Amino acid sequence: MQYKLLASDFDNTLVPFGEPCPRPAVVKAVKKMQAAGGKFVLSTGRGYCVINKQQLGGIRFDYAITNNGACVVDRDGAIIAEHPMTNEEMYALVDFCEDYNYPLQFNFRDGYYAYCEYESLRDFYAQLSGSGLTCKDGEDQDRHLIDMPHAAFACLPDEALEAFSRKYGHLNLRFMMVGAVREGSWHCYDIVREGIDKGVGLADLCETVGLTLADAVSAGDSANDVGMLKAAGLGCCMANGSDDAKEAADRIIGDVREDGLADLIETSGLLRRQKKALLELAESRGLPKDTLTALAERLLATEEARNARTTSVTDMIAKLGPMFGLLGTLIPLGPGIVALGQGDTVTLSESMNVAFDTTIAGVISAAVASVISHIRKRWYNDDMVSLETLMEAVLEEVTSDVEG
Repeated sequence: MQYKLLASDFDNTLVPFGEPCPRPAVVKAVKKMQAAGGKFVLSTGRGYCVINKQQLGGIRFDYAITNNGACVVDRDGAIIAEHPMTNEEMYALVDFCEDYNYPLQFNFRDGYYAYCEYESLRDFYAQLSGSGLTCKDGEDQDRHLIDMPHAAFACLPDEALEAFSRKYGHLNLRFMMVGAVREGSWHCYDIVREGIDKGVGLADLCETVGLTLADAVSAGDSANDVGMLKAAGLGCCMANGSDDAKEAADRIIGDVREDGLADLIETSGLLRRQKKALLELAESRGLPKDTLTALAERLLATEEARNARTTSVTDMIAKLGPMFGLLGTLIPLGPGIVALGQGDTVTLSESMNVAFDTTIAGVISAAVASVISHIRKRWYNDDMVSLETLMEAVLEEVTSDVEG
């Protein structure tokens, strides 16, 4: 099976817990996959606004499933699918947490806003050194007047869920425990709407980009990854994953500290093209830096020229089709006009049929060729961006050997 997309959880799947970024083998494998035309999707409980790209180790995701599936964005943060909370859901959480002084934040597009117990949440995030997580003082409780949040986050004691369910159970909000147990048997929960999980986000993404779930591979390690592991054509749980994640997965792969994600990429059919150009650059190790840079530019130019040659044929048909259609219209009109003058209606009708047929054939051939060219150019542009990204990584590696 040739998979086209990899959706990966962040903590303990892409990056080992406690480490600042993915390990080099994983970064290299992801970039190779992207250079081969595969798409890398970061799947996380975080909002896009707090994704720390420095923690990705140079990986540039193509898309991100954020807020546990409630919002899907492209690499620039533009929303392509979303399932925001309703007013009733949001107000229920605020009323409940205010009654008991429980810390509560909402995940909006531009940041995390603490609606209840801001100082408690601020201090909590300050303890998570290097996480990139932070929140804004939202105790004025007016941020939702601009747009609704995609998810919420709360710190609650064990008995709180049952109390909330008694009062607001009809909302069927989904509470997902995250992180370790806090002091006094308190837990942290990500909260989304009923039926929302990373699997829903993956389905939204595949539909938007024209793929099926069978085209996707997912990798995760915990309970909030279960929906995604079940939805993808191939769901893979890390060896360090939870029991429920392993049960939902199709395959168990290596531990995150053993570069399990890198092994998955290498063996799942995600690698395809352009290895020759990359191999040529890698084998030129030892040449001066300027020479290596020039070689990389030449290889990219060669690939771009090959793509241009491929699309030039359909471009030419798109331009010449109407011209030949016009010629096919004018040529039979001569005999037709003569036949008209002689009163030969049979010859006239035959000439007009030929003229109309050739005109239609010319227009249709031009339209089909134009569509094919447009689709091919889009594919080739994506391939060139991916190839350039990987070429930069290879170039950095080989030039570092020269400088060293």
